[in-house]
Amino acid sequence: MKEGKIKMFRIAIEGGEGAGKTTFIKALKKLFNDQFNYVQEPGSTSIGLKERQYILENPELSESEKAKHFAIARKSVNHELVIDSTKSVIFDRSIISSLVYQTESGELTRQDIIKINKDVDHDFAFPDVVVFLDIDPEFAMNRIHKNNRETNYLDDQPIEQMNHIRSKFLEELQLPSTVGSSKVQYVLDSKLFSELDDLQQQQQMHAIFDKYII
Repeated sequence: MKEGKIKMFRIAIEGGEGAGKTTFIKALKKLFNDQFNYVQEPGSTSIGLKERQYILENPELSESEKAKHFAIARKSVNHELVIDSTKSVIFDRSIISSLVYQTESGELTRQDIIKINKDVDHDFAFPDVVVFLDIDPEFAMNRIHKNNRETNYLDDQPIEQMNHIRSKFLEELQLPSTVGSSKVQYVLDSKLFSELDDLQQQQQMHAIFDKYII
């Protein structure tokens, strides 16, 4: 951090497929207006979008190749939109998702993925805060089909696999910061949150995010 620069916070919104991340972030934008900056991994930049499209169009890529493409996209977001931000930044997905999904095949360990990201970007950093939207996979699958949203290969998974991914997210959040995990974690029940009225949702969001406004 440059001398005299105000500390901004990297806040990642995480969750499995159908957890409601997009809806949650829309609600944050409506509530906080321009008090935060918002980015999406691996999109938000021209390089990031190109890398994302390449990954989606080539599901046969090895996990090592995918990890490098995600790291390139993450670097572009970091250097173009995050490092010099004068506001705290809210991420739609982050390195946490990579550590969960890209260790599935056994080809890479979480330390392999961290090393790839550090090698690609010497300014790589973990999020300071993770907000995990927890959801029962069966409810999430019903939500995906009900909303008729655009899907990709990550959505086309059996319930057992979605339960496994959910467990891996929760395990990742329990790791101490000494092994590269984030310092502060919040776990929100996505289904219960969606059933709250607008005022109750806003109260919960204020309770979490107000302290990170700079």
